[in-house]
Amino acid sequence: MTIKELYRVNPLRFILATISYVLIPLSAIGQSYLLMYEVTALSNRNLKLWLWLTAGELLILLVTNLTQSSSNYLATKQIQNYNHQVRANTIKHYYFDGQDHTVAAMQNRLTTDLKNTNENYLLNFFRSVQMACYILFAVIVLLLIHWSLLLVTLVLVGISIYLPQLIAKPIQAAFSKISDSNKKYLDVAEKWLNGLNTLQRYMAGGHLFKVMDEATQEVQESKVQQTRINQRLAVMNGLVSSLLMLALFAFTAVLIANKLVVFGTITTVGNLQFYMATGLQYLGNYRGQIKSTKPLNAKIAEDSNAIEQQKENELGTAVAFSGKNLSVAFPNGEKIAFPDFSVKAGEKILLTGDSGTGKSTLFKLILGELKPATGTITYFDKDNNKINPNLAKIGYIAQTPRLFPVTIADNVTMFDSKLNQKVDQVLSEVDLTDDVKKFKNGDQQKVDLDHLNVSGGQRQKIVLARAKIHDSDIILIDEGTSAIDQKATIEILKKLMQSKATIVFIAHNFSEEMHQMFNREIHLG
Repeated sequence: MTIKELYRVNPLRFILATISYVLIPLSAIGQSYLLMYEVTALSNRNLKLWLWLTAGELLILLVTNLTQSSSNYLATKQIQNYNHQVRANTIKHYYFDGQDHTVAAMQNRLTTDLKNTNENYLLNFFRSVQMACYILFAVIVLLLIHWSLLLVTLVLVGISIYLPQLIAKPIQAAFSKISDSNKKYLDVAEKWLNGLNTLQRYMAGGHLFKVMDEATQEVQESKVQQTRINQRLAVMNGLVSSLLMLALFAFTAVLIANKLVVFGTITTVGNLQFYMATGLQYLGNYRGQIKSTKPLNAKIAEDSNAIEQQKENELGTAVAFSGKNLSVAFPNGEKIAFPDFSVKAGEKILLTGDSGTGKSTLFKLILGELKPATGTITYFDKDNNKINPNLAKIGYIAQTPRLFPVTIADNVTMFDSKLNQKVDQVLSEVDLTDDVKKFKNGDQQKVDLDHLNVSGGQRQKIVLARAKIHDSDIILIDEGTSAIDQKATIEILKKLMQSKATIVFIAHNFSEEMHQMFNREIHLG
């Protein structure tokens, strides 16, 4: 995420927001400048001049109130529109990159990380402009009063700019730790809360509370550490600024005593002292926080970069495939090696093996969701030529059917209106027609993911219908009928075996009748 990209979202609004943030210090310091002459007019008993100056000050005060409200609105609107673009690009990146991202990691990137960047980088840019203008306009006013006051100001600015560099790295580490700990918390929540019913059944709430408390504690400690470092930075900036501003105030008193400036300067310098102290302190803080977001911004940019996709006509349609010297390695050191295999076009293969032998993992390799540690998978078209396949055309039915909160028909067609006419046919082929008729709205019944108005077997049938209606030349089925009764499973298998598709089916406890439906078996062990 960059300021240049933020500008491109809406250049006019960005410029107006920036101008609004500039007008706030301009109005405030202009008001202080007039105050100097107001006090001087009163000391000289010039009531008419005092009234004109007071009217001008009231006008400036009105402008200040208007710009304060508009600046926050314009900046927030610009940032939220930018966030919308970043989220859209990030979702596209996750969709096209072919990697297996956890839900917790994606949620963390789209919510917490963007929120941190908004607050500590994008908004701080506008705030930094505002604080820099407090310093700049104060410098101009001090120069108008007496050139010697500028020298002290330059010393203050130099120290303020240098100071954040002393603890920039600890702040960066604190922000990165917050992102990592929050990602870990979401991951723990996803893994444990998904099994809430099981934990309740076995009254294992105590362990759940312990695990969640440990994850929460890490998030809290990370945020406390960030606050501690930010406070340290604020104290350092504030202490140095206060000491130097005290010197500025004393120096101004000397100038008044020597009649080098007007009497009202004493009140103006007091206000300028406040504005400069505020500007110097917060500018230092904002610069430190902006620098701390650099690693996080790089990660967000990486996850929102567009991925160049090969055109569909450049990819072939696979009907067969083979694997040679395949193996996968996991972060915990575990490794699974697979035997060489070859699956011909139209074959119906039963894939078997004990738990942990890598049956589902092999499917992920075939689908391109995992990268092998060794070996390759080769794909072939209908003419038995090696091709670069369009993996999106491979049908896949996972152990846990993935449905969406739309109608049954849309879950089958996956929003391809050209397939609407085939819905009734495929529902019949997977033995779902009678079940669908029981719904009030038939195949237009919306699937309720929160209260699950479809059974486990119905969910599997919907996903089977999805694979069939898209005429996939290769279909990978990972225990896709485990929730369907044996009689219905046999009927579904018979229809699947009549198709021209190449089918690889993972199953346990198949009867001999079901086993005989397949051309052959590949056993992992």
